[in-house]
Amino acid sequence: MFKEKQRKFGYTTTELSRQYRKKKKEIEELFEIRDLGAEYLSSRDKRNMWSLLNETEHTFKRLNKTMKEQKSLADREVLKELAFHYIDDPDAAEERLYTFIPKLGKHLSSVKDELRLEFSDTDAKDTDDQALLAFGGGESTPTETSDMELVANIFASPAAISKAQDVIVETLKTEKEKISEEAKAKYFVKQLHKSRTALNDALNLGLTPEAEIEGAEKQLDAMEASIARIREFIEQRKN
Repeated sequence: MFKEKQRKFGYTTTELSRQYRKKKKEIEELFEIRDLGAEYLSSRDKRNMWSLLNETEHTFKRLNKTMKEQKSLADREVLKELAFHYIDDPDAAEERLYTFIPKLGKHLSSVKDELRLEFSDTDAKDTDDQALLAFGGGESTPTETSDMELVANIFASPAAISKAQDVIVETLKTEKEKISEEAKAKYFVKQLHKSRTALNDALNLGLTPEAEIEGAEKQLDAMEASIARIREFIEQRKN
């Protein structure tokens, strides 16, 4: 509707925001999401078949946001091409796309590394003019050339796409496990920090004339016993 208003009456985004009481940034984001949807449909030879995108607003919204978070144009294009194929086959992601796509963007570097390993023995496919234009056109950097060849190899056939999707899902599972292991490793010190913060609050806020002290000594005895066990554990680890 907003696009039609612009086309017919030449309204600016600012004028639309005033007329419909929406933030200018919100309307700009809607235009960006619409453009992504239009690009997806066009790439599938289904131009203007908007009914195919029912219930995909959250997916394209997350894709738009995640693309902006990428450091380079090449990464944005790789992410977009991968995401488009998951929109073709949402079940391949093994979760909702609006949660899957941000994870794909966050770990895109690891995903690309694993995909390059998987497709390392594949003859580099030629990249067409449209792909060159998508990656910025003109002279490409070695990284951009490598990314274009990777995308071309991934989408060379249905079998290659399926293989790439398996690699991507497994890579993201591995990255999740790494994060979980890191969280476990930091859990000990993190909990000690929380305990220290709680004790500081007790000292700074709780030592008042009206503070109840019944049971406090029992609590201190238990904490001292726990501290002794922790110190013993630390000494064992040092040795």
